[in-house]
Amino acid sequence: MAGFKSNVCEAVARHRPGYRPSQLEADLYAAIYGSNMIASAGTSYDHTALICLEVLRGAPVLAPITDPDHDPDYAPHVHFLIDCGKRATFGAVAASRLEVIRHAHAYCYLMDRVLLKGRAVSEAMLCETHRRLVGCESGAGGGEYRGYEGGGRALLDMRWRAVKHRLSQFCEELAKEMEEGGGVDVYALAARYHHNLMCIRPFAKGNGRVARVLVNVLLLSLVGRISVIGMNGDEVDEYRKLAVQGYKAFRKEGFEMSRGERTSHLELASFLYKNAMN
Repeated sequence: MAGFKSNVCEAVARHRPGYRPSQLEADLYAAIYGSNMIASAGTSYDHTALICLEVLRGAPVLAPITDPDHDPDYAPHVHFLIDCGKRATFGAVAASRLEVIRHAHAYCYLMDRVLLKGRAVSEAMLCETHRRLVGCESGAGGGEYRGYEGGGRALLDMRWRAVKHRLSQFCEELAKEMEEGGGVDVYALAARYHHNLMCIRPFAKGNGRVARVLVNVLLLSLVGRISVIGMNGDEVDEYRKLAVQGYKAFRKEGFEMSRGERTSHLELASFLYKNAMN
């Protein structure tokens, strides 16, 4: 995995000369921590960093802590869950660790395909990213499209039978824009496809985390940057507001509106830029 990190840094060197593997590690575990905070998932920042570093270095990482009575890492996990108002059982600690492990593996997979293998984002790649991110527990249907219309917030979703067609169109349009290269507003592109994916909402759960992984892999590919969001409560609130308002406005604009006419994504684009430059 040390080679993997160096290869990623080499792949983005033309956009960001001198970007080091240690910087990539720090950016990734911060992005994973923030994304999990937005999703009310994962564990503390310090333990997210430790887990991600092990995954990125190719070490096998187990979700359960095998000896909670003697492992010094167990109590901090428990305290974090209690502080978040969550159950702090042995199983809950394992689940919170697993959410971080899977998030790191999802990032590694998509970075490998897009940055190192030079492939265009495809339906299969998004489904595999989702499968690695959520697994198959609790009816999450890892890597499988949702098969229902939904309720509550999901009433905004398109009909489930249209998901595959729309996601195929999503990937075709993204590939075309990536090929165009010069003149593309990278942060606007990333924000627009974030809202587009959230409107499609192809999976039963984990759509937001998949969208944020995609956003950062696109930013890495195009400008050598990762936008770290969700590091504190204010950022979580701001992102959630921009995401909800943005994808509602995107849906109102309609999927067929030309990208030059769209404005629904511009606030999120500015937010992504600000948090990529910090």
